[in-house]
Amino acid sequence: MIMVIDQSGSMSDGRYGISKMEMAKEAAIRGLESLTDDDYIGVVAFDNNFSWVVEVTKVEGQKQQIADKISSIGPMGGTSILPALNEANKVIQNVNSKLKHIILLTDGQAEQNGYTSVINSMRNTGVTLSTVAVGSGADSALLEDLAEQGNGRYYFSNEFSDLPEIFAKETFLAGKEYI
Repeated sequence: MIMVIDQSGSMSDGRYGISKMEMAKEAAIRGLESLTDDDYIGVVAFDNNFSWVVEVTKVEGQKQQIADKISSIGPMGGTSILPALNEANKVIQNVNSKLKHIILLTDGQAEQNGYTSVINSMRNTGVTLSTVAVGSGADSALLEDLAEQGNGRYYFSNEFSDLPEIFAKETFLAGKEYI
């Protein structure tokens, strides 16, 4: 599983003293907790650019180190989904696993075009894509379409405190579908 997480400046917004970024990090950590030692995880953070927070690695005995890296993500910059999604797809192709799933989380607007080749690549190689829209500023139409084309699920939450539960559920469902 690769988690592609928006770290744009708008992720610093929040309610009750808790930012969307903090809840997204908690969500990723909850998703990590749902994985077994035999699973693989990678985390890509994106704004105008992307970077690997956690390069794809086997979870085995590393949950705390992986959680610490996820906790280091901080909000900055704009929102550009396509390069990060392309990178996640490129890397997941080389993971030796029967189940390959990407979760994309964002609260913003991004490129409207250019997704066809990455989605086709995912579908042709059995990679699934689920998306999470955080708040009314997210491009729900785009994210819903990406999830549908990616044979995954689409989630919308105006209550970003729901994010940890969504990630845990998504991690469970992705594995359950495979079983």
